[in-house]
Amino acid sequence: MNIVDDAVQIRELVKENELEQSLSRLFEFTSKNRKQDEVAVISARLKEIQRIERLGVSDFNTMTIERNKIRLAILDLVREVEADNHIIAKFEVEAITPLHQKNNFGEISGRWLDKSDDDIVFFQQRADKIIGIYDFGRRRKMGFYLGQIKGDILEYKWQWYERELTGYGQMIIVKGKMSGIWWYENFKKETEHVEYEYLV
Repeated sequence: MNIVDDAVQIRELVKENELEQSLSRLFEFTSKNRKQDEVAVISARLKEIQRIERLGVSDFNTMTIERNKIRLAILDLVREVEADNHIIAKFEVEAITPLHQKNNFGEISGRWLDKSDDDIVFFQQRADKIIGIYDFGRRRKMGFYLGQIKGDILEYKWQWYERELTGYGQMIIVKGKMSGIWWYENFKKETEHVEYEYLV
């Protein structure tokens, strides 16, 4: 099976209320995405809900809410894995395009600090193409970047995983620092300042 078939199967299992089976498939589904710890946490929550149901110490409505939280957690994780695989596949295809000019700042691959709120962004560079993952290695993956370097300017599109928020940005790259602006899609007149500092 490929990632699309796996995702469809997991969603069908959730739809049929086969939560244990969907978690089992999700564990396999996340084997290459380092998200199995999150699957383990969701599985533990489901087992605790099942234990409470057997003891009969909680009402039906409360248990229904808790099971719905499990369903949403599973579906959120499926979407994250799909997004990761989508941007990596797209990036690998686009990176075949040759680099027409040399960058005078070197590679920007590595960890960067968002100085506005102390969050971490992990960037990977291939030729003049860039992908980035927001909050990589800290709390959880919140969103991603797809961009291209033109001279000393990084132009990128960003998207959040859990909320339907997208937008664009431009940053100047100078000696371990990037600064510029970002905006929500279709709202370029309302920009926000952004500044990143290279960590490692």
